[in-house]
Amino acid sequence: MIPISYSLGWLSSVTYVSALSLWALVAGHWSSWQAARVEVAQAREIQRQKTEPVEQKVVEEIVEKTDVERS
Repeated sequence: MIPISYSLGWLSSVTYVSALSLWALVAGHWSSWQAARVEVAQAREIQRQKTEPVEQKVVEEIVEKTDVERS
């Protein structure tokens, strides 16, 4: 976008540079917000795995679905 803006002479426009700066600011905040959302989701998943271990669920399911008798 910058080469096109330069060739059209828009880089000397205060309005264009202000709009470009505003877009950079918004894009930076949006990407930071997305990263924070991912970190929160990861923290929740780690906490859920600590309180509900997958291994325990697997063992419970196996015990429930199998029938072992002594011969």
